[in-house]
Formats: sequence, C-alpha cells, structure tokens
Amino acid sequence: MKGFAPAWILVGVFILVATGGGFLWGRNTSLSFPINAPVLNIPLSPTGGVPRSDSSDETASWKVYTNLTYKFSVKYPQDWELVPFISPDIIPAFKPSNDQNYKEAYRSAFGVYPACLIDIYPKVVTLQFEEWIKIEAATEIQGLTEVRSLDKIKTNSGVEIYNVLWSTIGVRGPEDPVRIAYIRLPTPVNKYACLEFSFGDPKYEGVSTQALKTFKFN
Repeated sequence: MKGFAPAWILVGVFILVATGGGFLWGRNTSLSFPINAPVLNIPLSPTGGVPRSDSSDETASWKVYTNLTYKFSVKYPQDWELVPFISPDIIPAFKPSNDQNYKEAYRSAFGVYPACLIDIYPKVVTLQFEEWIKIEAATEIQGLTEVRSLDKIKTNSGVEIYNVLWSTIGVRGPEDPVRIAYIRLPTPVNKYACLEFSFGDPKYEGVSTQALKTFKFN
C-alpha cells in the first residue's frame, strides 16, 4: 500500500498538468491572432429588425421644398425650417429650428438665389459652364478674386453643379474664403442662366452639401 499512494499522486499531478496546459494553450491560442485583424461590428436595430445599412440614403426622410418659378426641388432636414423673405418672388432660405443662434428672422444656414444674368454676361450661353465659372463668376459678387478649388457635385438627377471655394479680399486684405455652388438652369428663367447655392455657417456645411446633392429640376 505504501507504493499505491504515490501512484495516485502521480496520476493527480498528471491530470492537473494536462488540464492546466490545455487551459494555457487555449489562452495562448486566443492571443495568437494578429492585433489588427478586422472586427465585424453589427449594430443592433432599435426596432429589432434588420440593421440599417450604412449605404442607406440619409436624406430619405427629409422634407422637400419645391419652387414653381425656377421649377426645382431640394430636400432639407426634418428639424429645419424655411426662412421666408418679404417678397414671395425670392426663394426662401433654410435654417435649423432648434439652434439658438438662428432665432433672428432672416438668418439662414444655406440659401438658393438666382444668378448668372445672361443679358449682362452673354458668354454664359456659349462657354462651358465650368469655364464660365472660372472666368466670369467672380464679377457676380464683389470681392471674389480667384478660384481656390472647384468640384463637380454628383447628383442622382444629373443636374450640373459646381462647388467653388473662392478667395476673398476685404478692406484690410485677404479674408476667409467663401464657398458657393453654381447650378445651371436647363433653360434661362427671368434672364438668369443659373442658380447660386450659398453656404452660410461652416458648422452646417456637411448638411448643406447633403441638401445640395438632392437638388433636381422638376
């Protein structure tokens, strides 16, 4: 019996070593993946249904403003509102409803205005729209000097839009650049060959750009 007890002890030690070794092997195995391996994050849907795709149209639930004079429509967020002006002929601008900085009656985050008078600038009819912007559009607003950047905006409706960042010159020299998008009208309306989409607060530039991409002629 004296030799029996050490045998059980040896068996117990063997089991402990085997179990512990398997545990440590499992830990080492779990840590052996590269630290930069891709991780799949699947967001939970608040309704318990299929998770929303990142490619879904964020503007699908936005409100739609339609202008009958220039025959266009543009979307704006549900929690935004129109900024009506005194004259009904002027296109309303747009602003966030819940931002205290926009409580003034006529302050807006972005707006659409008629531009490119064809009787003053007849070249707009013959030049390529992009070339007209580079050559002639600077005279539309006093103080614009040169094009810093010019990007063509891709819209679902195929409207020709160029987003331009202008350098500006003030009384004391160069000032902050101004961003304006030019939208070519299919046919001139009221002697205007294009519309101007003016960006306001840089804080809302992202929302304004999304709205610009929803622009279409009816």
